[in-house]
Amino acid sequence: MSISALALILAATSAPAFAVTNNPNGTVTVTINQIAGVSGANTELAALGVSATAVPIVHGCAAALQLLPKGSSSAILPQSGSGLPQSVTIEPSAIPAGDTVVLAVAQSTGAVQMLVGTVQGAAPACVALIERKRTESASVMSGRLLH
Repeated sequence: MSISALALILAATSAPAFAVTNNPNGTVTVTINQIAGVSGANTELAALGVSATAVPIVHGCAAALQLLPKGSSSAILPQSGSGLPQSVTIEPSAIPAGDTVVLAVAQSTGAVQMLVGTVQGAAPACVALIERKRTESASVMSGRLLH
């Protein structure tokens, strides 16, 4: 007697926690789909030599990020779409020497949102938001770190 078995393997497909893409035009696109992707994204950015760091937004964090209108930094390229993105494209050559692009990441109800700013020197381990100003057409919020 022979027994035949058919194994059906179902794999749940979901977006990876993060992606860092080195684009042909010299820009780098960072996508964070899960807060757990912050560390991996930072490892990839460092390996590429990009002066950018993803950090979590934490209520009560000592470092505060003040949000400003989009376009305050030529190192951050505009994104299409509405709302706050999970991806941002960075022009590494436009980051001033000694500055770091800060990708502040928050996750709520399963979605990750990213706010962008710059800071002189190294990025903090976390940031807290202190003010939010948003224009109707803004798709990337940018900010500056207050000490």
